[in-house]
Amino acid sequence: TVFCLDAATGKLRWKQSISSAFSPQATPAVDGNDLFVLTTEGMLRALDSRSGKVRWMKDLVTEYGAVKPFYGFGGSPIVAGDLVILNANEAGMAVRRSSGALAWSSEAPPAKELTRKIGDDNGATYMTPALATFDGRSCAVIYGWKGLSAVEIETGIPLWTYAWLNYCMARTADPVPTGERILIADESRSVYY
Repeated sequence: TVFCLDAATGKLRWKQSISSAFSPQATPAVDGNDLFVLTTEGMLRALDSRSGKVRWMKDLVTEYGAVKPFYGFGGSPIVAGDLVILNANEAGMAVRRSSGALAWSSEAPPAKELTRKIGDDNGATYMTPALATFDGRSCAVIYGWKGLSAVEIETGIPLWTYAWLNYCMARTADPVPTGERILIADESRSVYY
């Protein structure tokens, strides 16, 4: 259930129940009157932040071909202009914030092959995308099965990919842009790129 509380009093303003078989892992994203909620199964909903009314709903797996991470979607949605950026597939996915229509997507990881080789890793990851600017270009930094990629926000075209294949590691820490560098980390090491 998504709850909206009055910031001054803590009183409930509205609540909206979201059907899901699992507890959510992604935090909601709020921008103005728009609120975006992603379930563990990959159902993305847009709600009116003032009333909690559902505006639209999209299934990232069945409608847009996203590979569900082995433990479910955990990266939170990020709002960038008229797009909602999501950690899905090799280097992200974006939908239009007004309608949920697919704006761009990236190649899906070879989920079945990776699960056979690695066990509980199908190539999809759990990090929240981060927004950054490189060489004057607005980018989303997204970790996928081939490594960390910076993609143009408007088109999804990769600007670069840092091959960081750390399978069987916890890949849940979000990338942190700092100037012209990005801090990436897992359970055993930290790396600046």
